[in-house]
Amino acid sequence: MSTAPHMLVNRRPSEMTRQELVQACEDLLAVIQEIRRGQEVLVESLREQLLGPPMQEALKTMCEKCRRQQVEAIEGDFLRLLSQTNDRTAREEKQGRVYFVKSETTNLIKIGFTTNHGNRINSLRNMSPTSLTLLGSISGSFSTEKEIHTRFDGLRHHGEWFEADPVLLKFIESKTGQYRKVSHV
Repeated sequence: MSTAPHMLVNRRPSEMTRQELVQACEDLLAVIQEIRRGQEVLVESLREQLLGPPMQEALKTMCEKCRRQQVEAIEGDFLRLLSQTNDRTAREEKQGRVYFVKSETTNLIKIGFTTNHGNRINSLRNMSPTSLTLLGSISGSFSTEKEIHTRFDGLRHHGEWFEADPVLLKFIESKTGQYRKVSHV
């Protein structure tokens, strides 16, 4: 039996990679086929061994109804996963800016992605209780941000905030070549 139902119970599609979502869709299709084969075998076996013609038809009708409900539920899951896969692909490919903002008090660096750079920096400035320095930004996408997060995962403090390690600072400087102060209001 496929692992798709287990994946869907324990992980939200938003936490899955595109490859995992595609695999889950394929697994759901396999489950649909398994349900159909299993019920057909059960109906035939019971029909031949235990039941007279009126009960055989009633059982067949019940199994068909059950199978349709199961298949419809699984097909619904499949369509939701497919839609989320397409939405995620569009979001990951959308172009914007990957920015690097340093908190002077905590010495942590936020690595984030935005499609509205000016508004996002102002928003961070307004939300932050400490002075911030914009170390720079680069053209990229949500996928670019994820790749940088993965590359420096060992420096992750929490969420999108990373330790201001010399290796990370050197990476930022090599990619952006700019520093400018974004002061807290």
